Amino acid sequence: MRSEREEILWMKIRDSVAFVTGANRGIGLAFAQELLAAGARKVYAAARNPEHISLNGVERVRLGLGGHLKTGHMWSLQNRP
Repeated sequence: MRSEREEILWMKIRDSVAFVTGANRGIGLAFAQELLAAGARKVYAAARNPEHISLNGVERVRLGLGGHLKTGHMWSLQNRP
C-alpha cells in the first residue's frame, strides 16, 4: 500500500510524457522503468547508442555527442492543447 505522498507522485506521473537521458543503464534505466510502471503515457528514452536500450515500451532517442544533457536526468513534459 502506498503512502499519501507516494500516491500523489504516482498521480502526477500517470498519463504524463517524460524524457530520460542515460536510459540504457543505471539510474537512467531505473527512471524509465519506474515511469512506465507508474503509468506514464509516453517515455522517451535517450542514450548515445539507443540500440543498447533494452527496455520495451519506450521511444528510443539518440543523444548527440557534445550535448549538454547529463545522464540519469529525467524531465516531465507537460502536454499543451
